[in-house]
Amino acid sequence: MMKNLGAIVARVARMNGWRFVSSTSWSEFDNSIVQNVRNAYMVVVEEALQVILAVENIMHAFVCGGVGSIAAAVFHGFFTRFCRI
Repeated sequence: MMKNLGAIVARVARMNGWRFVSSTSWSEFDNSIVQNVRNAYMVVVEEALQVILAVENIMHAFVCGGVGSIAAAVFHGFFTRFCRI
């Protein structure tokens, strides 16, 4: 099923001129597209932290997704905002 779905996704993307953009599946992790995806994750985290009431009371953040880039962005966002070393 998943193999067929992958083929469908690839075919539809090719038909529409779409590209698959990933933050981790590139052979060159310093690629600017990869960095832009990661930066976008950081924008999402910062915007969320700005609108959460009593954000300083957050004790845990559970992040489900992919292979870790969005989880790393959430960790980095919380760390840079709240870590007091």
